[in-house]
Amino acid sequence: MALSIANAASLKPEIRLVQALSEFEAVLSADEKTRLRTYHGQSPPTSTDVMRFTAEIDRDATRNRRSRQCFGTRLTNVLHAVQQFSSVVDPMVGISQSQIAAAIWGTMKISIQTYFDHLSTLFMRIGRTCPRYQDFGLLYPESARLQTALYEYFIAIVRLCKQAVLFLKKRFWSQLSSSILKPFESVFGTFQRDLEDLASTIQEEVLLASNQAQLDEAKKRSRFEVLASTKKIRDAKKKRIKAELQFLNACSVYDHEQSWKQARKRGNTNWMFHDAGYKEWKQETISSTLWCTGILGSGKTVLSANVVEDLKITTPAAVSYFFCRHDEANFLKTRTILGSIARQIFEHTKSDIADAIAEVKSDTIDIDQILDFLQELLPSDSRKYFIVIDGLDECEEKDTRLLLQCLKQLLKSKYTFQVYCSSRPDVYRWAHPLLEPRWNISMQQTSVDIEEYVENTLVNHLESGSLSVGDLTIVLTIQDALLKNAHGMFLWVVFQIDSICSQNTDEDILKALEDLPKDLPDTFNRILRKLQHSNAAGPQICTKIFDLVAAAQRPLAIEELREAVSVKPGETSWDASKLVNDMTKLLLESCGSLIVIDEEQLTVHFAHHSVKKYFLSEPLDSDMRKYHINLKETDLYLGDIIVTYLNLGVFDRELTQAKPTTVLEVDGYPSAILGGSLPPSNVARLAVRLLKSRGDPDLTFTVN
Repeated sequence: MALSIANAASLKPEIRLVQALSEFEAVLSADEKTRLRTYHGQSPPTSTDVMRFTAEIDRDATRNRRSRQCFGTRLTNVLHAVQQFSSVVDPMVGISQSQIAAAIWGTMKISIQTYFDHLSTLFMRIGRTCPRYQDFGLLYPESARLQTALYEYFIAIVRLCKQAVLFLKKRFWSQLSSSILKPFESVFGTFQRDLEDLASTIQEEVLLASNQAQLDEAKKRSRFEVLASTKKIRDAKKKRIKAELQFLNACSVYDHEQSWKQARKRGNTNWMFHDAGYKEWKQETISSTLWCTGILGSGKTVLSANVVEDLKITTPAAVSYFFCRHDEANFLKTRTILGSIARQIFEHTKSDIADAIAEVKSDTIDIDQILDFLQELLPSDSRKYFIVIDGLDECEEKDTRLLLQCLKQLLKSKYTFQVYCSSRPDVYRWAHPLLEPRWNISMQQTSVDIEEYVENTLVNHLESGSLSVGDLTIVLTIQDALLKNAHGMFLWVVFQIDSICSQNTDEDILKALEDLPKDLPDTFNRILRKLQHSNAAGPQICTKIFDLVAAAQRPLAIEELREAVSVKPGETSWDASKLVNDMTKLLLESCGSLIVIDEEQLTVHFAHHSVKKYFLSEPLDSDMRKYHINLKETDLYLGDIIVTYLNLGVFDRELTQAKPTTVLEVDGYPSAILGGSLPPSNVARLAVRLLKSRGDPDLTFTVN
């Protein structure tokens, strides 16, 4: 055995990667092996393949009722890492680049498609630290150590997939026994920690390779050397890639994908895809605009995220998008939005315009230059360019007007640009003359989507146990009340279901339904009033959290907020005992459903921009005045906290040993296996059947 290990260790990492792929295939069933081999002859995956795959996961989960939430985007980071690695991996003896890329991609797809419920959270966590192409792409060909580190990383990924298949193929009672004797976390947590260590190694190698590249450049400038033709070609390719990255970074470095992922997780919707106006706009051969309008909380952002996905996977065109976010005020400028759109378009077409990009020398590009490049550098053929911009009402009016003027200039160019905008009706009324959209589609057509959402959400809460009822028929009363009072507001439904789930008796539920809040501000008032009378943290800590989240120029990480909450302006002596032990628990107890935690980024946000708007407005209830925010005063208060924090005088050593924080995960490892296998309570199960049978003439349900 020792000799075998020694021999294995002496093998090149690319050979061990092939071995790991072979070992993975060996543990598959005959059907799974057949499916895996269908990928072997395919081309390396593209970024569009990543989005297509995550869309397939969500739609399959919805179709099979395996999940009512959209978690396919949890896998985006790690899938992109696989896709990007496949674009740089060197061909090996007897195995082409395409084959090795397809093999890794196939391994991931087989594992995820078959065992998604159990692996999605794990891969999401791994995705937080996985290597990115922008870090290693340019340096990969020059650094053998970096190549080895990347191979080791993906060997670990393949072995993780193999271990997961072996574990999850066990019979239930074997899983139960294994979970007790050796919990899922202890088995797969090791893989996560190993991958995090390997990701750190890759970052170190990137830094070393970057420094070495700079030294090599200096040596070249100091002496004359005759280069071989192969080296000239390699250097020319490297120079071209460097020029491309420099140009793209000059356009934008904004992470546009993160906002899309957060929006896409909120749900599926497809009514737009059946709308005649949308179909015409999508198939139009000349530049045109479609504008979607909807009231506050009607689901415009979720719809826009689904539109992006639909365009990406059903058209060959370049699809660019930008989601305007209330909690990223610094990125709601015309330059940022237009630059991000331009970068996405140029990334899609860079192989056709590489020579033109290489001529651009500037490290910074202004709005006029971006417009010029978009009208001069793109290929002169008949391809289309889709632009999706969501949430224009989040921008200041001057930025919205300037952005629409820029878009109008593109619409009048020689290229075919198809523009999709979404906003509230009040913005559309003054903005639409600037862009003259041919189609205006209203979110009032979403009643079917709300009906599906209410049913699916109630089923989800019943199955998870967060909604408990004594009389199972009460779920129909809940469903009717929500549909009657929603008035097209998905967000209103979300908050009411959260409130209903917090009730302890059927009587409490019925009383809550008899006195539902009429709108979102009334809803927020009631949530605050309930928090005030609960046993949660006092108003002081609650208002401090709201102040900090509102004043921050970007979303705060849980640990950042934890430290900020512990700082009292003016007190420069550090006391670690004042740190909140469990920030997630505090947020849930003191802020209710008004604050949410992003499961992937571990950042803290208002549940919706309407929540922030409510806190910044004049209070409707004088008793709630203490929770409302004067943004000017809050900015000064945050400044005092920052100045105090910077003067603690302990930055030359660790502030404190951070205690583990309980992060709100939608599904944990043990519960994913055990909870998914054990039946829910009889009442909840019958209530679910009752909901599903309603309105279906082919199903009957009798309550004795």
